[in-house]
Amino acid sequence: MAFYYETLSLSLILATLLLLSSFTSFSLSETIKNGGVTIDLIRRDSPLSPSYDPSITRFERLRSSFRRSMSRQSSLRSASFKSASKSPDSFEATLTPIGGEYLIKFNIGTPPIEILAIADTGSDLTWTQCVPCTQCYKQNAPLFDPAKTSTYRSVSCTSQQCQSLGAESSSCDKSNGCLYQVSYGDSSYSNGGLAVETFTFDSSTSKESVVFPKVVFGCGHNNDGTFNETGSGIVGLGGGAVSIVRQLETTIGGKFSYCLTTLDSESSSKISFGPNAIVTGPNGSSTPLVQKSPDTFYYLTLEVLVLGMRLWHTITFPTPIPRHRSKKAT
Repeated sequence: MAFYYETLSLSLILATLLLLSSFTSFSLSETIKNGGVTIDLIRRDSPLSPSYDPSITRFERLRSSFRRSMSRQSSLRSASFKSASKSPDSFEATLTPIGGEYLIKFNIGTPPIEILAIADTGSDLTWTQCVPCTQCYKQNAPLFDPAKTSTYRSVSCTSQQCQSLGAESSSCDKSNGCLYQVSYGDSSYSNGGLAVETFTFDSSTSKESVVFPKVVFGCGHNNDGTFNETGSGIVGLGGGAVSIVRQLETTIGGKFSYCLTTLDSESSSKISFGPNAIVTGPNGSSTPLVQKSPDTFYYLTLEVLVLGMRLWHTITFPTPIPRHRSKKAT
């Protein structure tokens, strides 16, 4: 199953995706020019996941997947109603599901430190647990230490990046640094400092990697909730200003897609960015995406509903905000 996003300031809620089923480092421009990178998405109960439990039966995995999906749906509903061929400029990455989501493996800092974090299309800010930590949930990997990287820079409280978080999600510390506060529908949360850092994504289809300097992210010093110890944070893939997809818009052209394998598949799911994200084929189809508030989410217009032998043509939902540019999902 694959989704193609041609623009970022949209919203699409997908609550049951889990039920559906020596490297060489290159500069950003060189890697993108050569065709980009594809990254793996790791499903929580996949043999590729660090948290894989071989003693769990297929039925138990399906049941857990269903429960996580329902929890995810509740979380998204809660958040949504708080407010009314390879070509240039593309790269791909791998996703891993955990706690109802998938994980992305990437690197932060100089020298690079490996991070495994939840890929989340329902939130914007990317963050990872950092030292010093006032309150951190247990994670298997070491916490990210800003003092051990030469490219870490705090973001000013008066900066555009900080202001884009909104008054409810940002504040200032005594040194005029930007502090963030994010919470999720299941009462999980992360608080810390906003910063910029170098992000490196390794291709799952080649030995190349792509490097993005000065990516805005959150260094979490107070984090807790329903997070699993396998992941160290969140990769925000929503439509808001601070999401990874939105920050890389000039490079990837506002496009990303992901293909999710079935629970029984031995292949890894994938996420692609840029022109490589365009999904084509004889059985492909597309539908427009529409914008609503909050712009974090991606929304579809449901025109027909079929349940058993009954079909409804008229379904009433809040009227979406029309857009002037083309927005498609495949």
